[in-house]
Amino acid sequence: MLDEQASDQTRKDIREVIEADADNRIVDLHIWTVGPGVFSAIISIVSRKPMQPDHYKLMIEEHIKLHHLSVEVHAYDEN
Repeated sequence: MLDEQASDQTRKDIREVIEADADNRIVDLHIWTVGPGVFSAIISIVSRKPMQPDHYKLMIEEHIKLHHLSVEVHAYDEN
């Protein structure tokens, strides 16, 4: 199963964890299965009050086992 896409449920779970907190929105999500129940991901997040990437990594790690997680965070303003 090396380098296969993760299930839709795994993608949904990651999105729900991040987007349930504040006004965070995932704008880009790439996730791969790299072993049985083990995933690698690249995630881009936008928020009006962005936190450091480690904040989001900890949120995800509480729910989903990820290795080689890369999180990119950008601020946005609706004005």
